Amino acid sequence: MTLEEKILKINVPSVSELPNVGSLPAGTAATIEDFFETFVRDRLPERDVIKHWHKLLMDYTSDLTKLSCCVRFGNNGTDKASSSGEKGYYKLRRGWLTQNDRDDFEYFFADNFFSSFIYKLALDGVKPSVAEVGSLFRQHKFPYGFGFLIDKKVNEYKGVVVAVAKEPGFLGNYKLSHVFDSGEFFDIGGRMYGDASLTEKHFPIGHSNDFLKNSDRIRRMHISDESKAVIVAKFLRFAHPFNYFLTPAKTRHVCGQPVYKKDIGEDPRMISYVRQYLEKEYPDEYSEFVSKIMWYEDPHAVAATGKERIDITYGMDAAKTSSVTPAPAAKKTVTVAPKTSTTTLPKVPIDLTKLTRAYLETFKVGEIANQVLRAILASGKVPKNTVDAWKTVSGSKATFGLSDPILGYSRKDSKGYNRYYDNTLNLYGEDLYLCSQWKINHKARLITWILNWIAANGGKI
Repeated sequence: MTLEEKILKINVPSVSELPNVGSLPAGTAATIEDFFETFVRDRLPERDVIKHWHKLLMDYTSDLTKLSCCVRFGNNGTDKASSSGEKGYYKLRRGWLTQNDRDDFEYFFADNFFSSFIYKLALDGVKPSVAEVGSLFRQHKFPYGFGFLIDKKVNEYKGVVVAVAKEPGFLGNYKLSHVFDSGEFFDIGGRMYGDASLTEKHFPIGHSNDFLKNSDRIRRMHISDESKAVIVAKFLRFAHPFNYFLTPAKTRHVCGQPVYKKDIGEDPRMISYVRQYLEKEYPDEYSEFVSKIMWYEDPHAVAATGKERIDITYGMDAAKTSSVTPAPAAKKTVTVAPKTSTTTLPKVPIDLTKLTRAYLETFKVGEIANQVLRAILASGKVPKNTVDAWKTVSGSKATFGLSDPILGYSRKDSKGYNRYYDNTLNLYGEDLYLCSQWKINHKARLITWILNWIAANGGKI
């Protein structure tokens, strides 16, 4: 069976028929180590398959003058305008192809579902050749996703012909969890970047007319060597079966102890444990993979021991299960000393023991920054290199998208406008002001950074 034929029959055998996966069982595990040993490990691809795909992808991406690949990009048809002014499904790009105008490098946009096909192929023990993979990509026959009825209709209407396929069979019971984040923590020149700051420079979605004005609906533009490297780093995080592990779907498990997003597949401790296993099991492949994906080693990253309690129950409907709930914690609030000006004092105290995404979403972004981020900085646990980076525009923009340094030596900017809260923080011997220029578009990244920091620091400030 060719690789193309296999993709068309991706759900044969079905996930439930795979001996090392099967239908989602019912079970429990007390610790991260217990859960890994009884659930995760058995659902990883076979060792020889992982090694085969690793060598295949390293060989496949070795020549950037004739590579066809994809980058992760999805949109949900929101009314928020793109940088080109388009809204809704006019921003649609899944499956759309961009070619370099100077060599044979090209990429198409895909969604997370793309990785489902890769992982199912690996679980099925499929070991394609470099030539097979290259041919399928170059002929634009590798599916960008599945089930996108609106995408398919819009693409057909606009004349963009792309491949789709049947869902591989994970949805409902399983979640494909990332080991290395596919859209964040890119190390470029020693600084950390994410999709928000990389997209426009390296893989812009542009305007739909950039594609549609050509008879073949392919956009042609100059892709620099730096952009190629970034695109390949994203592609490897996206296409390597090494970078995924199966967990129960969020609606099919519940934990008795706090876990990030109430989803064990998103918890930094679980991810850390899987990462340590891969590094030990595949030392050469791990080292080569990390070197190719521009991975930024977060100084706050948690290093799990496996002994962390999660008290997970899986294989049931989490929405109907209420017997496993974490014990309530004592309240603790952050206090800001009063100054002569009251304009920057918190209006509503935030309970620092309830720092879930849902809870933080109920507050204004400025309140979150002035209370929670301030408390984290005041704890003295934020490394000096992070503090130093946040005193620069580039470091602040890379982390949160701010146009001003997060930390400044004065309340006012160079034009005399107040840009900072009036209560200083003493950080590594310097009195610094915390930026007050937080907007709604900074909120998601601020909350994510806070929750990651808390998870990496024992679950509390």
